Amino acid sequence: MASDVEPINPGQASAAGRLCNFTTGQSRLLSSHIAWLDATVIPLLRNTANPWVDVFGYASRSGDAQFNKRLSDQRCQAVVDHIKAAVSGVSFPQQFGYGESQSGGRDNDNDGYWRAVELYVYATGRPPAPAPTPPPAPNFVCGPDVTTQVRETWSRIQVEFRARSRRDKISLCNEILLPVKDPAGLVKEVTDSLLGGKVPDLNALLAKVRAHAKIDGWDVIPLYQGASEWLRTPPIFDPALNGPMATPSSSDYANPDPFAAGHEDEATCSNTVQVAGQCWLNGSVNYGTYGIMVRLCSEFAASDIFIPNTLSKNPFDHPLKFNPVVRAIYSLLWATMLIKAYKKFGNNPEGAIIPVAWTKATFEGGPAATPGLTGNRPKCQFSAGPDGSIVTWDYVWEPLKPRDAAKLPK
Repeated sequence: MASDVEPINPGQASAAGRLCNFTTGQSRLLSSHIAWLDATVIPLLRNTANPWVDVFGYASRSGDAQFNKRLSDQRCQAVVDHIKAAVSGVSFPQQFGYGESQSGGRDNDNDGYWRAVELYVYATGRPPAPAPTPPPAPNFVCGPDVTTQVRETWSRIQVEFRARSRRDKISLCNEILLPVKDPAGLVKEVTDSLLGGKVPDLNALLAKVRAHAKIDGWDVIPLYQGASEWLRTPPIFDPALNGPMATPSSSDYANPDPFAAGHEDEATCSNTVQVAGQCWLNGSVNYGTYGIMVRLCSEFAASDIFIPNTLSKNPFDHPLKFNPVVRAIYSLLWATMLIKAYKKFGNNPEGAIIPVAWTKATFEGGPAATPGLTGNRPKCQFSAGPDGSIVTWDYVWEPLKPRDAAKLPK
């Protein structure tokens, strides 16, 4: 995300800066904008004879183009008014609002970098000829469009799961939703405690499995961080060309560890993919896989009326439809609780908002669904180039679709 004040190349100007993150639909200066103007710009102008400032306004691509043009003009004027109130005799030979015409991203991209004003302060003499123009936006380019391949793989997961035996389905669902050594014993323990029709206490159950906060028995391989080298090598990214896609690449490019933090540095476009017009870390999209799988397990439990073995004490030998504990575990609510525990207590603690959003989106909407969020790499623009079809797409769902048998993205 852009800082409120981004440094830019001043060229022949005495000072320059880009004031970002104007409130959507508004032209009022932020307190951080005012602080920078008062500390950097105003002193220069006060100590110079006949100074001038060039001001260029911008708006994001969210909303109507004509409104955005007016809004960018108003943002310019807000800067001009603040300077005029502090210093007399300043001229503004170039004051122009570009609207959304210079902003990157797709329609409705509302990243704060595009809600901005750039200004160039001249405090050393007459303007150069020709007058300076705004420098181009940084060359941030997203990785390949994988929308088709992701949807096809998720649809394949659905078809293959539904064709499996009851025993196999239970094995797969327990792997991703009940990561303990004895899932049947734990379910029986909780079931036996539900006297009088009590509802299962998921928080108490979570406490029992927290030490096993492991939900990595699944993946779509090209979206898995451990197999993401294809997004940092030709033809996606060629270090000799610094592109054409997923650039800038990793800030720790030479590190062979696929889990090195630099490979997902938010200041880069490394390990990024396009899905339905948004740019995401590939690992974020991967959580849509979890949503697909959890929905399959939820549907399975809701429809399972298996004729029970009345002598068995194993709860999975009885109809799952009538077992409140299994129904609660094979659910979106439980899955989101596991994600939050995994993100908090796993090897790399981080936020759970985006993983939960992707899980919820595909659980509720299927393979074509996406979260109602801006992609988590909004600076990374779209460019023509290879798409996801250049590599093989496969998935993991332990223990029956094991990782060591999955095809790598080559």
